[in-house]
Parts: sequence; C-alpha cells; structure tokens
Amino acid sequence: MEKILREIVEKYNDALDDRQRLKALLMDYFPKDRVNCNLLLMAYDEKIYTGLKSIKTLNRMIFNRCVSRITVNYGVAKELAESAVLAWAYALDVDVDEKQNTE
Repeated sequence: MEKILREIVEKYNDALDDRQRLKALLMDYFPKDRVNCNLLLMAYDEKIYTGLKSIKTLNRMIFNRCVSRITVNYGVAKELAESAVLAWAYALDVDVDEKQNTE
C-alpha cells in the first residue's frame, strides 16, 4: 500500500489538492481493495497528509495523534489506522522515528 501511494504522490502530486482525483487514482491502483482505498481517504480527509508534509520525522506523539483521529472519527481498528498513517508517511518521504513503534 505504501509503495503504491508513494507512486501516486510522485506521479500525480496535484491529486493531493483534489479528493475526487485522488479517490479515482486509488481506485485505479487498488481496484479490488476498497479497505485500503477507504483507509487512505480517511487519513486524507483528516488532513493527516498535510501535517506530515510539514515535518521531517514522524515521532510517537504525532503518530498517536494521527491514529487517534482516524480511530475516533471513523471507528477504525487501531492497526488499520496505523497502517494508513505509516503509508502516508512513507508516501511523503517522512522518516519514522524507530522509537515510535515501541511501547
């Protein structure tokens, strides 16, 4: 999921300004995987990509805040929300603080 999202961001950077275009691209790249499409769009709708674009490293506090926004606002399992946040971080070339994955 991360690599495909990065490819979309690199090829179609302007899609980040247009939700409908981003949705269409995600559906093209994930035609049989609506779960991942919806997860990525939920993170997009929560403006998580905007916050990630402005940082260089995703630390535990920011990561938890992003995950919480998705889980609370959409009722998504924590693991799925985490994968969406990490996918956006990878796609936007944001480093992930290794300590953020430890309890």
